[in-house]
Amino acid sequence: MSAVLRLTRSKRLSQLEANVGIERFRRVPMRLLPASDYAADAYAIAQRHGGSVYDACYIALARSLDAPLVTDDEAMAKTAETVGVAVHRASQGFAALLD
Repeated sequence: MSAVLRLTRSKRLSQLEANVGIERFRRVPMRLLPASDYAADAYAIAQRHGGSVYDACYIALARSLDAPLVTDDEAMAKTAETVGVAVHRASQGFAALLD
């Protein structure tokens, strides 16, 4: 949701588009997974490629699930792509991911 807020504030996403995205996001079935399951991989990614372990946790999780990483953080996107994770830029919209 941080990406949606950032895109709305920068006028790259209208409030209507943000509301639609938030509503679709609410309908996505979610499960919580402990970060400790990905800590070693995240640390290795951050150590090798830079960036924070926090960001690398998302990359490690996406890689373990064979799922795309959704971000508008270009450095994070490049790291993800480098380690073989598909990336979807949030600024390109969410409809393709949520439909």
